[in-house]
Order: sequence, then structure tokens, then C-alpha cells
Amino acid sequence: TGITTRERGYGDLEIGVKWHTMDGDADKGIPAMAWLLHAALDTGSRAFRGDGVRPSLRAVAEWELPDDWSIGVMPGVFVDKNEDGDRYVGGIAAVTVGKSWTDRFKTFFELAGQQLASKKNGGNIATWDTGATYLITNDVQVDVSFSWAATKETPDFAWGVGLGVRF
Repeated sequence: TGITTRERGYGDLEIGVKWHTMDGDADKGIPAMAWLLHAALDTGSRAFRGDGVRPSLRAVAEWELPDDWSIGVMPGVFVDKNEDGDRYVGGIAAVTVGKSWTDRFKTFFELAGQQLASKKNGGNIATWDTGATYLITNDVQVDVSFSWAATKETPDFAWGVGLGVRF
């Protein structure tokens, strides 16, 4: 239609757990593996708030490369509701390239399909992301990320912060 709409606000809070199932072996080309179980909670601003608790499950595989580089893939699924209130299952996919600068500081760049769904269910939301993580202690990590739209259904820009705690 040629009409541009601008919205500002914050997205829903997500909580989750990570189960690290296997260490990688760079010499044998074996990736480190993990599972992520998340729940998005309807806590965001009106324009960015989902409907109810939306679970997701993701598998993560990460290969160590020379000179402290890495590459990872993350396929997954999620459950959400469309505008009609009908539940549907959608896909998640990401490819990430990372660089460890020190034992505690890392950066990354990725292409993330945050929502792979039919147009009826909101379309494909994909982003170009970059960010950094810092390991405060062996059990506490903080991160920051910045995202730019890769599809027309995706918000133009977003940023986020995260906190990870190992129990």
C-alpha cells in the first residue's frame, strides 16, 4: 500500500533452559551439541506482545574452527497463536559464525529465521544479527545483540540483552 508504520517498544521476555549434551572434538569434526527449551511470555509492549506462553525447542550444533572461530546451526520449532486465535507450529533456523577474542569475550554474526511460518500465521521473520557475550564468572554470562530485518515481515531494527546463569 506504500504506507509505513513505525512502532517502538519492547518484546516479550523469554526464559529457558539449556542442556549441553555433548562436547565437540575439533580434530574429528564433531560438533558440540545442546538443546534449548524456551518459553516466551506475553510481557512486551502492545505492538510486540504475543498471546500467552509460547514454547520453543531448538537443537544447537557448533563446530570449532582454527584461530578461535566457530560455526553453528540451530534448527527448531515453536508453538504460537495467529491473529484468529488458532494455534500453529512454526520453524526456527539460524546459522552463526563466532569469534572468541579471549576466554571470556566472544562476538558473533548470524542469519536467524526467528519465525518460519505461512502468511496466515505471520509470515517469515528473519534477521541479520550481531552481538557479543561476556563471561562474568564461570557460571554467569551477559550478552547484547543487535538485529536488522532480512524480510518485509520483520521489524527493521531490534536490540536485546541477556543473562545466562548455570546451575
